[in-house]
Amino acid sequence: MSEKLKYSRKKEEIKKCAKNVFLSHGFKKTTMEDIASKMGLKKNTLYYYFKDKDELFNEVLREDLEEILGNIKRALLKCKNAEEKVYTYFAVFSNAYIARSKLHTLDVKILLEFMIVFLKSHDKFFTKFDDVLYGILNEGIKKGEFVKHDVRALATLLLEINISFEFRHLTEIAFESSDGTCEYNCSSMHNNMKNTIKSILKGIKAKTK
Repeated sequence: MSEKLKYSRKKEEIKKCAKNVFLSHGFKKTTMEDIASKMGLKKNTLYYYFKDKDELFNEVLREDLEEILGNIKRALLKCKNAEEKVYTYFAVFSNAYIARSKLHTLDVKILLEFMIVFLKSHDKFFTKFDDVLYGILNEGIKKGEFVKHDVRALATLLLEINISFEFRHLTEIAFESSDGTCEYNCSSMHNNMKNTIKSILKGIKAKTK
């Protein structure tokens, strides 16, 4: 096995382990020592692959968000029109957080922390999600489904509204859940978000003859 392949494999092992540790303890509480200890390595070994905890966390977060984005794009291929694509986009986006929280029995505060990091990393991650939504709205204009509007502004607004719904719901769970985990019914949040999107899209729908 070449040194380059060994390096790549070890790096992937570290990221996989780090993801589980971050999900267990959160970003702030996790240390490089925690991750190294989990892998049976010395802390200095990690710095051969990542310059610091921030870089390692960003790599883990980037891969996770790329997976969500990939799921969104695949789901959009099954949609018949731009309006359906908008609803599907946000359904997949929201379900991604639900699926991850249930898989890892994730503490609500940790998930909220991850969402804050996601928003602070706007240039790296947020823009990619914004661009996909921008493309959907543009498609709607070109196909005559939507009237002309400020597509970039609306895409950003819709995404921020969705995240606001997520924050509100998770905050409620953080105060109401007896064990602090994200095992919850999200149908109410999804319905509220869908109704909000419906009201907004109504304002840009092209009139049918």
